[in-house]
Amino acid sequence: MTAQATTEIDMPGKSRFNYPPLQAQPLRELATLITSGIPLADAWAKATTMAHPAGPVILQQLQKGSSLPAAMKCLELISAPQQLTLSAANNAGRLCPALQQLAADYENREAHQRKLKSKFYLLYLLLFVGWGASLALVAAQGQGLLAAFVSNTLWCLICYAIIHKTVSIVLKDGWWWLDKAWRFGMQQHKAYQWALIAHWYALLGTQVAAGVDLVSALRQMADLLNQASYRKAIKAASNDLENGHPLSQSLADCSLLPNPAFRSILISAEASGRLAETLEQQRHIAEQQLARFQDTVMMWVPKGLYAMCGAVALAMVL
Repeated sequence: MTAQATTEIDMPGKSRFNYPPLQAQPLRELATLITSGIPLADAWAKATTMAHPAGPVILQQLQKGSSLPAAMKCLELISAPQQLTLSAANNAGRLCPALQQLAADYENREAHQRKLKSKFYLLYLLLFVGWGASLALVAAQGQGLLAAFVSNTLWCLICYAIIHKTVSIVLKDGWWWLDKAWRFGMQQHKAYQWALIAHWYALLGTQVAAGVDLVSALRQMADLLNQASYRKAIKAASNDLENGHPLSQSLADCSLLPNPAFRSILISAEASGRLAETLEQQRHIAEQQLARFQDTVMMWVPKGLYAMCGAVALAMVL
């Protein structure tokens, strides 16, 4: 496969911009307008994307001939994997489906965020009741009110920090979890395998569909995870591909396959010349499995936080 289109990606260090993230509904509106045949710059101007603080700046870039992914990349409105996905989809003439998928990702994250936040009030109520009841008991006994106030307040702050940190971790995207799996050697976990197919292999398929050759596609994905072992594996796999090895063998030799069964799928896809289509199908299957796993996590995390806050409230009272 020869390279017909290539994409470039920046990995900025400290953010130079403070724009809020894009929302799902404006992206859906933009995709709908583009699908209806309206030129990209006009579609951006008509959609509610113009209401975003970066909207006028992006419009200027589009009117100058810049692509939408390049403009969004310049303003750091999307992550590195999202930049690469949109660029590849734009080159393949599939920008609208990519925008719809980006909007769906945002909506899923917002739904999980709302679900967790709806549990916060009871958690804080438990802590407040325990804090108030313990102080009332201490005051009634006439003993160490100030010490109890300081101690209970400290416990509440610790619980708040734990809740905040737990929620922020749960709401991380799949790429963050892939990075941590490589860091801590958790590649055998089912959730990692599903995430690898749903995110990493889906992005590889998007690039293949855009006409990017496999060697270039792999090398452009080398910096998506901030782990030296991952970058080393990508380098080795791309070198194997350059030497004429099949994709399935190259990825298997470099520990980039989610499981042995997936190698058979890749072999069949390569033989049939339908690699991009096969990876897209596998993405949908993996996303369903990943969604079930996330639902399970979302069910147990609040319960664990309830148990923690209840125990702390009871300890303060006793």
